[in-house]
Amino acid sequence: MSEPAVNEIVSELARTQANDRTQLEQVLGAEFESSGQNDHWSFYSFELPEGPFAAGSYRLDRAGTRALLSLEPREPQELTEAALDLSPWGEVVDINVNPRIPPEGTDTLVFEVDAVRLAFQFTHHTRELRTLIVRWDAGG
Repeated sequence: MSEPAVNEIVSELARTQANDRTQLEQVLGAEFESSGQNDHWSFYSFELPEGPFAAGSYRLDRAGTRALLSLEPREPQELTEAALDLSPWGEVVDINVNPRIPPEGTDTLVFEVDAVRLAFQFTHHTRELRTLIVRWDAGG
């Protein structure tokens, strides 16, 4: 589990189109399994056999223009804010603080890379990466 591996994955994800599920599966080395749908979204889940992330979820809007991909780090946790170089993603455009997420709350650092939003959610005190979220929104 290394910071270069995380940044390589994030860079490839940021260059992928929201609705290109096949490309996303190739980048992650995982097969997405349908986990349901509603009037607005199709949902998928997946597990990753190796690398810094263990599992994730993907949801694509029915129009195929917006999507959200969430990645969970592999245990034992080695991905801390200090271990990651976040500078390739530019300036932080937003910080979301949520003290209610157990056990210590979270701080989410949000970046914009072209039309993609990257959100690195860290635990508040230990600064372990809890979730990495990639969000594609057509038109902002």
